[in-house]
Amino acid sequence: PWITFEIGLYADHTKTLQLIPSSHGFEVADAGASGVFKNNVWSGEIEDGLVELLSAWITLVSA
Repeated sequence: PWITFEIGLYADHTKTLQLIPSSHGFEVADAGASGVFKNNVWSGEIEDGLVELLSAWITLVSA
């Protein structure tokens, strides 16, 4: 990929996701294997539920 964005919790910098733009939308990789994403990777468009999945991840890892 040309660029990867890191998404994480401000309160705990060890809890991060990688947001990777591609020609087919986006991929989100969860190296911490929180269990929110099937096989720790999500692929799709923002309209495909990305915001809801990010909200679920934040809820899980910030608990």
